[in-house]
Amino acid sequence: MNDGKSQEAARLASALIAVLSSTQDLIPDLPVAGGSRRARVARTPGIAIQDEPAQAAPAPPRAGQTPAVQDADQFLKSLPDALGPLREAVAGCGRCRLASGRRHTVFGEGPPNPMLMIVGESPGARDDELGRPFSGEPGELLTKIINAMGLDRERDCYLATVLKCRMPDESSPPPDLVGLCRPFLTRQVQIVKPRFLIAMGQTAAMVLAGSPSISRLRGRLLMHDDIPMLVTYHPSALLRDPALKKLVWEDVKLIMARMKT
Repeated sequence: MNDGKSQEAARLASALIAVLSSTQDLIPDLPVAGGSRRARVARTPGIAIQDEPAQAAPAPPRAGQTPAVQDADQFLKSLPDALGPLREAVAGCGRCRLASGRRHTVFGEGPPNPMLMIVGESPGARDDELGRPFSGEPGELLTKIINAMGLDRERDCYLATVLKCRMPDESSPPPDLVGLCRPFLTRQVQIVKPRFLIAMGQTAAMVLAGSPSISRLRGRLLMHDDIPMLVTYHPSALLRDPALKKLVWEDVKLIMARMKT
């Protein structure tokens, strides 16, 4: 009986360690722009790994890294390092269940090396119809915000979304779909090389800043790798609650001041 209890205790301890290891990257590191530390990007769990018999065993994950994260890292390494081939890879993607219901993938648009890259959550119905991000009424509102910043949407901004396919019910993307799609955005940011970033909405905040809490993240400049970044509300949220427009404008003024310097 004592041996049985000891074995059970050991099993529970191992399970607890595994859980803590798999969630430790969800705790964000949130430096203010200009600091010496980088904001960590939270790892998104939920990517299923299928067993493939008669193959060599995969390399073990690094310390604190879940198999889902390891799979995402390996997929990222396989992606092309130019926008044209990356767009083609997105257009042919069938990694998740959204592929069968889309009209178009929504890759992103804008010039390379722009002043500003804006990242939203997932395409809406109009985005899916046109294959362009931030279309329809939310896009019109975003264009007004960009113009108020003294920028031109086509000339100065690169626009993209975390998910490249539309959620059919317009709901927030679940972690498994975000985890499958985020390598595309990671590579996009690496290729586009914007001078500044704005993450709009909870999903973009989670992927780029490590937390979905916009109220906690907004109101200050963060750093995504070496890029000054702002987290704020999505234009769709502003359409539902116009009172948020004031908060977004306060956020935008922070990045405008940094642009001037």
